[in-house]
Amino acid sequence: KTAFISPDGLWQFNRLPQGLKNSPSVFQRLMNQTLGSLRWDICLAYLDDIVVYSCSFDQHLIDLSKVCQALNNSNFKLNNNKCSFFQNDISFLGHKISAAGCLPNDDNARAIIQFPTPTSSKAAHSFLQMVGFYRKFIPRFAQISSPLNKFSTKGYPFIWTDSEQSSFDQLKIMITSPAVLIFPDPGKPYIIRTDASGVGIGAVLLQEQIVNRYNITSIYKPVAFASRTLKPAETRYSTIELEVLAIWWSVTQKFHSYIEGQQFTVETDHKPLLSLMKKTYHNSRIERWMTTLQQYDMIIRHISGKENTTADALSRYPVDKPDVIDDNAPHLITSSTQTDDIFINAVTTRAMAREQQFSSNPPIQQPSKLCPPTTSATPATSSINDIQIFFDNDTLAQHQNAAPEIQRIKKSRRLHPNYVIDKYNVLFKIVKRKSGQQLHLRYLPGSLIVKVLSAYHNSTFCGAHFGVKRTFYKIRDRFYWPNMYKDIVQHISSCINCRKNKPSRRKPDGHLLSIEPPRGVWERLAMDYVGPVPESKSGNKYFLVLTDLFSKFVVTKPVPDNTSTTAARFLLYDVFMIYGVPLEIIADNGSHFTSALYESLIKLVGCCHIKTTPYNPQANGQCERHNGTLVPNLIALSNHSRSNWDEKLLPTTYNYNTSRHNSTGYTPFELMFARSPRFMFDFISPPSVPLTTDTYRKTMQQFMEHTLLAARN
Repeated sequence: KTAFISPDGLWQFNRLPQGLKNSPSVFQRLMNQTLGSLRWDICLAYLDDIVVYSCSFDQHLIDLSKVCQALNNSNFKLNNNKCSFFQNDISFLGHKISAAGCLPNDDNARAIIQFPTPTSSKAAHSFLQMVGFYRKFIPRFAQISSPLNKFSTKGYPFIWTDSEQSSFDQLKIMITSPAVLIFPDPGKPYIIRTDASGVGIGAVLLQEQIVNRYNITSIYKPVAFASRTLKPAETRYSTIELEVLAIWWSVTQKFHSYIEGQQFTVETDHKPLLSLMKKTYHNSRIERWMTTLQQYDMIIRHISGKENTTADALSRYPVDKPDVIDDNAPHLITSSTQTDDIFINAVTTRAMAREQQFSSNPPIQQPSKLCPPTTSATPATSSINDIQIFFDNDTLAQHQNAAPEIQRIKKSRRLHPNYVIDKYNVLFKIVKRKSGQQLHLRYLPGSLIVKVLSAYHNSTFCGAHFGVKRTFYKIRDRFYWPNMYKDIVQHISSCINCRKNKPSRRKPDGHLLSIEPPRGVWERLAMDYVGPVPESKSGNKYFLVLTDLFSKFVVTKPVPDNTSTTAARFLLYDVFMIYGVPLEIIADNGSHFTSALYESLIKLVGCCHIKTTPYNPQANGQCERHNGTLVPNLIALSNHSRSNWDEKLLPTTYNYNTSRHNSTGYTPFELMFARSPRFMFDFISPPSVPLTTDTYRKTMQQFMEHTLLAARN
């Protein structure tokens, strides 16, 4: 309909102009006619985007041939640079589609993360509209976004408080790791679980999915989630009315397209509903809903409330559109807000779990060649070799030569007596500490700051995601650059894994009671079990933590159970035979620490067992505090299913022991072994003149006397 009349006659376009109101519908109709019966069978098309899907590679070649032939018959031409072939996942209509299911598109999620803090009601409304497009991926969207909803009202004054900022930040967090919606199988039966509360109604559509083809084990996984808030009149409904409303709404309004024409099961924790279809209710509202439900082949089954946690949560934190959740959702690979160079995995967890973080940097440009894309199984963190290449003197010298501020210092060294250049042409800054120690620190150019921060914070073996102070003290004795502390704070504050897995541990101030500190290293130890935690691939469900209360040195070990036998074997083989026997061990009153076997071992080695007061874990405060530090860092290093946490326990413990402790001013490693630790990312210094045994012993003795005195003070 592009014709128009003029004095010279009737005119119309020979080609379809882009931008006219009817252009999309005309183009879509042409694509439907071109693909014909191939649509929905082997392909689908949205305007000029055609997706061809197949179950196998050989079948995919056949399907591609059919689609290309259909396009050729209609004289369509394809631009090879805009085509992608043989992809495991694709971006389509703002979503990322893979065999596992559907996720938000990385670019759109990144745009949401990069959205600045609103300064007007219009900006706040725009943000809410952006994130609302993906509300089906965000559990509790209605609750989280409620402080921002008022800005959608025209003329509402813009007042931005902590409540609005918290909602704004949490929505960004929640969009970072959305759950995956599995694809429904029409040949398998469906289960609908419903629940209602005084706030809203919720439902989840489930279907059985095989998770192990060898022993044919299966679990029920969600196909779709739905919840909504109650209308004002509905808040006055009785309990049974709300429960029937949840069933009626989920079956007829939300999941009708899935379950129509086949038998399905409705599971509810409200037992009176078992007779819903068998007796007459003297309630016109329920009678109307029942009349509508009679057209469905429905079986109602009762389940206990503890089994109906998902629908119950949705009813208590409702959203107005379907939510999505998947326990085994795949990673999204993207770049971190910390840097444009280091890429990390955003871990997908269960709904209602920890807040999620994501990145905000541009994506990697994928070439549209005949090659498979990188999948979520590809490691996204930088490997040791990737980072190691930036830690040699020649590379550092090259980067220093490219930095103008360092070149100015090198050219005017006479004006800068605190700088020296070594034989590799590497600039060092001479720094003198308050203790009198003089250090030669490599001047780090800006191009390598991100690499160093990632190595000493993000990496498994040298960082383990410890906090600002521990990371700062670890770096400051090895490198120098202006505003180092500020950069470290900024890097860690934007670390996805840290913000995601480290809850605030601040408690109200109270009356503190000091305990007498030990006089030296390995005199008084504190011991505790941590767990149960998610079972690892090795079958471990707990780990033991033993802390030296003087040096703060920690020894850990993953174990399959929390029995007294396991605790005794740990002390004997992993502690006493390696580090020696302490004078005292503090432990709680758990049966694993009070059994005859455990007490016999303690008595045999000549150690004193100090028990804490019952039901008061704070009495073993230092060990509990170390647990609170280790566990979030351990989670940050583990994979999304937490199945490899025991493999990350030793690196996490090592990084704790090699990080400076606030209470002593030294690292636990230094106080324990009387020497400074060396990391794999440290520069290799030229070998020093070898010391004799006696000289080394005297040096270490002086060092220990100095550090022990400083630690006591």
